Amino acid sequence: FGPFVSTFEDTSVYLASFYNSLLFEKGNWNMEAGFRLNSHETFGSYTTFTLNPSYKINRHWRVYGSIASGFKAPSLYQLYSFAGTPTLKAEKSYNYEAGIAYTGKQASVRLTGFYRDIKNGL
Repeated sequence: FGPFVSTFEDTSVYLASFYNSLLFEKGNWNMEAGFRLNSHETFGSYTTFTLNPSYKINRHWRVYGSIASGFKAPSLYQLYSFAGTPTLKAEKSYNYEAGIAYTGKQASVRLTGFYRDIKNGL
């Protein structure tokens, strides 16, 4: 194919995260709660969370849900490549999910509905 010359400058960014998750169980109820603290050199600090309750109806059936937030910084390529856009903003989202699950000996089936609200998505 011949020689390839990249116009992408060597670029770096600092990103650090801390994540914690707790699981609570009582009777047929389960609850998982978690959070993440993101510290991004360019886009600042953001905290995201997740909350995931579920209830076991019986041996085979379970209902569940989830509420979560998200944060995603643009990649270096999206910002600085020849096709990049240096003015991109970080993507933020809220996610909602609910469903019911059946688990049998030979099959498992889940019916899930979800809604996602994204700001600054690409």
